[in-house]
Amino acid sequence: MLPEGNYRLWVETGSSIYTFASKNPAPKGSIQQGSRGEEFAMGENSLTIDLPVDPPASQLSISKESSRISASIGDTVEYLLKISASHGPATDVEVIDNLPAGLLYLKRSSRLNGRKIKDPTVQQAQTLVWRLGDLEAGTQLELRYRVQVGSNVRRHEVTNAAFACGSSSIGSISSSVARHKLSINEGVFTGQATIIGKVFVDRNRNGVQDDGEEGVPDMTIYMEDGRWVITDASGKYS
Repeated sequence: MLPEGNYRLWVETGSSIYTFASKNPAPKGSIQQGSRGEEFAMGENSLTIDLPVDPPASQLSISKESSRISASIGDTVEYLLKISASHGPATDVEVIDNLPAGLLYLKRSSRLNGRKIKDPTVQQAQTLVWRLGDLEAGTQLELRYRVQVGSNVRRHEVTNAAFACGSSSIGSISSSVARHKLSINEGVFTGQATIIGKVFVDRNRNGVQDDGEEGVPDMTIYMEDGRWVITDASGKYS
């Protein structure tokens, strides 16, 4: 029996893996003033106060790789996401990957540790969401999927970002953001052109090189932007 007054309860966890006071926003049991080490008032009536302790809080990590460092329109690129949970279990884990415009997810290409899984949920057109469920501490996963480079991709370089999130003993948790840069080459869809031709003596002035109309070497040809080229021994240039 305790006399009326204000009291505080504290749990010394010693060398165990658990910690007090709990940071879990919604622990189970009779949680009230005093359950997390706060001061509480004791009157004539008896009190039931549960003192929740937290197991080690999970940490999520993620990294991102791809099958190639550069691609052209129409190419297929495979991405590899490595996800791990450490220090404690994580629940309701999701992987969220924001694809840049022009990279198109290929349906039925998702693999988790080599096993085919359902396609991700697509949000806001280019955000892919895989729901991985609960992960025990020490779990390591490899998530692979493929995209195709579309014609509307931004030239030179695109970056996409992915992260993992879920819940642990202390509430919501999230990994750092893993980013990957992909260089875009124009390939056969280049917006540039090549000019080739020949300088020759057009003796009959018909605009066509006929027999006996030799090419003129060492002629300098200028473009409006200042670029220039010299004809070869046959009068050709490119």
